[in-house]
Amino acid sequence: MARKRIIDRDMAVTAAIEMADTEGILALSLRALGERLGVTQAAFYRHLRDKDALIDAMCDAVWEEVSETARREVAEHPAPDWRSYAHMVALSLWDTLQRHPGMVSAMATRLFSTPRQYQLMAESMSWPGVPTPITQDALDLLAAEFAYTLGCAAAVLTFEADGRERLLSMDRALAEMVESPQLAETFSSWAHERGPGNGFQLSRGLQTLSESWPFENDDHCE
Repeated sequence: MARKRIIDRDMAVTAAIEMADTEGILALSLRALGERLGVTQAAFYRHLRDKDALIDAMCDAVWEEVSETARREVAEHPAPDWRSYAHMVALSLWDTLQRHPGMVSAMATRLFSTPRQYQLMAESMSWPGVPTPITQDALDLLAAEFAYTLGCAAAVLTFEADGRERLLSMDRALAEMVESPQLAETFSSWAHERGPGNGFQLSRGLQTLSESWPFENDDHCE
């Protein structure tokens, strides 16, 4: 009689993230994951109560990657103020999302939705190179930059699925619908050079958020 394969929680979460990245988050189910790992669906219930709990665990695991990437960056380049730190951590999130495109939609809808995410945030506040004091304004800025980065990642991911054809269709539509040829050319040029497919707005948007974010006491951020 063949021995049943035994899996643990980390194995399930890692395999689920790989599945989301290769097949898309919509393809994920406990049954499909079980087939991928060679176990029955019931094998997961020892570690995860349902698919929703699995997705929460997947998001937590990706945030752990973000945290580790940011920790290394801060260790090498200590942030002089909160605005610089928020920008640095947001770019760490962006880099991590490039490795896990299948997780973007789940993470965008589950931002700060689990205790582990708050724990990771709290732990990061004690890293060497992190500005002090920690204020609610600083946490607000971090949350805003995370949300903006996730939105940009979602736009890029959607665009990359059929970006070339979409640009060609848009060029044709602009030529037909916009009366001014100059205006149509301006829109077309912007879409090709700075549209969502190349992530141009990410850097510019994060910079604008950081520079304009209000702090009750600006001595706390500069």
